[in-house]
Amino acid sequence: DSAVYRKILRENGVKIVSAMEAISDSPEGIILEGMLEALAEYYSANLSENIKRGNYDSALDRKLIGTRTLGYRRGSDGRYEIDPDEAQAVRRIFDEYTAGRNQQEIVDQLNRDGYRTSRGKKFTKNSLYTIIRNDRYIGMYRFKDIEDPNGIPPIVSKEQFEKAQRIMKTRENNHIATTGYALASKIYCGECGSAMTGETARSRNGSVYAYYSCVGRKSHHRNGCGMPRIRKEWIEEKMTRIVNDVILTDEVIEQFVETYREVYEKQEEDPELTMWKIQLKETEKKISNIISAIESGAYSSALQDRLRTLETDRDDLIIRIEEKSREEPPVTPEMVREFFVGLRKSAKTESKAQQTLVDVFLRRLWLFKPQKKDGPIRAVFEISTHGSHADPSTYETMLSVCSSELDTVEATQCRSNHRIIASGVSLFLITVIC
Repeated sequence: DSAVYRKILRENGVKIVSAMEAISDSPEGIILEGMLEALAEYYSANLSENIKRGNYDSALDRKLIGTRTLGYRRGSDGRYEIDPDEAQAVRRIFDEYTAGRNQQEIVDQLNRDGYRTSRGKKFTKNSLYTIIRNDRYIGMYRFKDIEDPNGIPPIVSKEQFEKAQRIMKTRENNHIATTGYALASKIYCGECGSAMTGETARSRNGSVYAYYSCVGRKSHHRNGCGMPRIRKEWIEEKMTRIVNDVILTDEVIEQFVETYREVYEKQEEDPELTMWKIQLKETEKKISNIISAIESGAYSSALQDRLRTLETDRDDLIIRIEEKSREEPPVTPEMVREFFVGLRKSAKTESKAQQTLVDVFLRRLWLFKPQKKDGPIRAVFEISTHGSHADPSTYETMLSVCSSELDTVEATQCRSNHRIIASGVSLFLITVIC
């Protein structure tokens, strides 16, 4: 194809000048140009195979391939080497988790103490989950069909790792009961302060109903609380609609977008990614120069060895750049707007979107029993638009107890601190969308 396009350009009086190779218009130059194009096509066709072969050869030597794992760094021999500072964070995670500490508490304390993930970001429950499940920390090396239980220096003992897996499995089984309860872990009894948990009850005709019930009024935790059970569908529908109406207005969405735009325009490319791109460009230039020298007759075994080394370096850089680019796709202001507009629309009918809305914005909800029969239920709730570490805004509303009513419920703000904070919003938006 290249030769055809060059011929068309020449026939139309367009001269092609190469910035990399000084190729004349003589017959010899035309032959050399064809050889270079064929050589470039050869390298392009073999690039994928070279990468695969290079990765497999590296795996045979138990070398680090791809992105780095927290607690390890690339040693002088290319293999996994323990990073003492990061390994301290890993050991702390396993120590606290196996001691029975709550995941969110571990995450919050790590972030407060200045610890960061291998990508330099704050810890989340997802990143903590990934670390706890990663058997590299007990020495397991894996790549395709290669498995070596002693291929990496261990950071934690096998006994502690296995204990963490048992705890995680137990907690996952315990969480099954909360599946489908959108307000689980967020809803509390305003009368006694106890959590309200999901439960089901069967009527005389066999119908099953789901409720949120105050832990304090249950027989095995009885404290005299008189808070009645609250129908699950009713309170979730009410709160989803209220949060939607309070947060996802056109005005607030545009505030989010404009605030994020300011942050987005100031964002710079990851310094490591920039460095790799520069190194790749320089390496490709060196490869091209050596190829030109070889074609000119300046062949030597040293030159050939240097070419192989540069090709290996180039393949490694390409892998790093591709993996880094996949890790951090850019989040544009337009994507932010589309996300929130789509969430506002889908939250009216789709349970998954409703769950997202509640998970992201609703911090806590307290319900108080009606003051009289068939009277409204008082609800006090906190909404956060700045992420989990910022102070929330508190609202209060009165909810009609008739589950068939779909009338609009007005929410009045109790504390006026509902502001858009640039740094908080940018972190918050990236967390939600990515």
